[in-house]
Amino acid sequence: MKFLPIGLLALIIAGCDNDCHDGLANCPTPDNLHHFPWLMELIEQEGDCSGCATVTVRGTFYGETVVYTTINDPLCDFIFVGPLYDCRGNVVKTITSSEADQQILRDHLFAEETLAGCI
Repeated sequence: MKFLPIGLLALIIAGCDNDCHDGLANCPTPDNLHHFPWLMELIEQEGDCSGCATVTVRGTFYGETVVYTTINDPLCDFIFVGPLYDCRGNVVKTITSSEADQQILRDHLFAEETLAGCI
């Protein structure tokens, strides 16, 4: 009888695929981008770096891991607008140029790692 809880736990863990874990282990890193087709498409859409330099970044927004693309070129006048994605490619929030959204970004969006882009 004492092995029943261990067996049940093993069954639950074995029955869970990678999509049911939301931890950082299942989020993009520079080394595993090819496992995220939605992100590869986003990076390709950013182009050839001939205009303003852009980067795709993994960060946190209200403590949750997000991915977003932003301009990091000091020669370009820029206010961040656009979507923040979770690790599965779902839009968490679309940021507008409103003062309220820009304040939310200043207070709650923190860059952690550059994933790709024109650096």
